[in-house]
Amino acid sequence: MPRAFKCRWCKYVQANRKRKVDLERHEKTHFTYETYTCVGLPPDYFTQTDDSARARWAYCDSREFVDGCGKIFNRRDSYIRHLCDSSKGCKGDVYGLWHPSNAKYIWTRV
Repeated sequence: MPRAFKCRWCKYVQANRKRKVDLERHEKTHFTYETYTCVGLPPDYFTQTDDSARARWAYCDSREFVDGCGKIFNRRDSYIRHLCDSSKGCKGDVYGLWHPSNAKYIWTRV
């Protein structure tokens, strides 16, 4: 029987002994990596008559955003799944260059 996979940084023990990749993904959460924050969309994405977009305002890097909840995700696919869940009511664009996690690409793309 394979031995249990234990996190080197906390008391977490991987339940499935055949999937070491799950433990590796868990260990990455102990370090600061690129994060995806549900900030919403810039206000100019909405029309003046779209009252649903005025429900939640947020500020990130001194810019205004609308309809984000502020939840932070370590993985892009988790953030996409969050945006697709209609019960959350969040709006966003994972690939928008204005998004804080994509800001580094503004200066590298020519």
